[in-house]
Amino acid sequence: MQKDFAEQLCVDFQRAGYYPFFDKCGYCLPKGEKFPELLFKAASHCLMAILLLTEDFFTRTKWPMQELATFMRARKSRPDIRILPVLLAISLDDLKNPAKWFPIWTKWAKKDHHIDRYVIREWEAAVLALKPFNSISRQQGEGDVGLRERVLKSVMETMPSDVRSSVLHVQGRERICKELQAKFNAALPSQRIANTKVLGMFGIGGAGKSTACMLITESMRKAFSGRVCHVEFKPDTSTLKLQCTVLRELIRDNEVFLDRHMTNEHKGWNRLEESISSDQALVKQLGIPRSDCFHCPKLTAEEALHLLLDRLNMSVNCLDKAHMQILNQTVERSFFDGYHPLALTLFAGQLGANLDTWRISDIDIQESSEEKHPLFSIIDTSYTSLPNQEIKDLFMDIALFTPEGLRSVEEISLWLYDTLYHDNDVNQEGWEQIKKKVSGYKFIN
Repeated sequence: MQKDFAEQLCVDFQRAGYYPFFDKCGYCLPKGEKFPELLFKAASHCLMAILLLTEDFFTRTKWPMQELATFMRARKSRPDIRILPVLLAISLDDLKNPAKWFPIWTKWAKKDHHIDRYVIREWEAAVLALKPFNSISRQQGEGDVGLRERVLKSVMETMPSDVRSSVLHVQGRERICKELQAKFNAALPSQRIANTKVLGMFGIGGAGKSTACMLITESMRKAFSGRVCHVEFKPDTSTLKLQCTVLRELIRDNEVFLDRHMTNEHKGWNRLEESISSDQALVKQLGIPRSDCFHCPKLTAEEALHLLLDRLNMSVNCLDKAHMQILNQTVERSFFDGYHPLALTLFAGQLGANLDTWRISDIDIQESSEEKHPLFSIIDTSYTSLPNQEIKDLFMDIALFTPEGLRSVEEISLWLYDTLYHDNDVNQEGWEQIKKKVSGYKFIN
């Protein structure tokens, strides 16, 4: 029971954004390594120890007792280490008398020269030291699922989640998360999908829409006990695969169940509807109010500079005034509809790691190519995905011919009407119609 409970608890933690040290995980004990050293190192440096206590914990092998002793030893120099006893099949009263396990420990000592009477006394003291810690025990009628959820909730309330590598590099993480959280809080419930809030985010390709979604997903893990999910609708990803991702992350269905039962999209929709009161409207008819559509968060100039430095793997401290001037000019060249993250990455590659070769004249998008960086195809997607040639022409008119000084939707729509569309026999449209298109496709912020 302890083994099965531990393995599933580890899966629950990983889905919630935590990556615990667990001897069954390959990333914890790589093959070919000496595992005792890795175990004791992890026990000495951990922030929290979760002890799944049964009779087997104290009597099956020496390793749980060795780890427990290491935890208690480490707390003498690091009292901030948290200990969370989980009483699976044992009570607090059982911890009052560890001497009852002496015969088993003594038997181990006869076969293992690393265990002597001093070690046994240390184990006894470690067990007695558990009693003052707040523990979690199984409530009457509670199953494993409920108990695991309480353990996970307890950890999430006291420990920060591990920041996933996919969002670790994002500049302005906290600011962007606060902005997005405020948007969610202010959003009205969907009129088409009960008990649901739906937000729309727009921006040119590579501006950070997907990254912003991953950020808000990670930031909400604690509030929803890890039951959050980020999925991307890509041409090469089947609906069934997306359904299984949602079921795995939100409903906690395991891989065996999904492989056995989720064999087609119809079964996937049925399972989602049973589990989260949803249906296909969730992805087919979102019905997002205009007031709940917003531009994806933009980088500040300072954040853009730090992103460029991160891509160069450099620090401000190693740069002189002349090099900082080149960096600031490079940041400014990345500005179109905000500081563009992918453009900054491209420019970092053009600058290179050798400070002596830095020249602002080398920073030019036109000098790069699709083979070197996917910036062009990503930005081009914003154009090619427009519904028809008429809207594409409108986009190009605004992008290429808008006079300087015109900023608002009203100003640009009026300019388009007066100069390009008013006397056009092929496409005679009123100012309000043009304004509706410009505003609807978010050509102007």
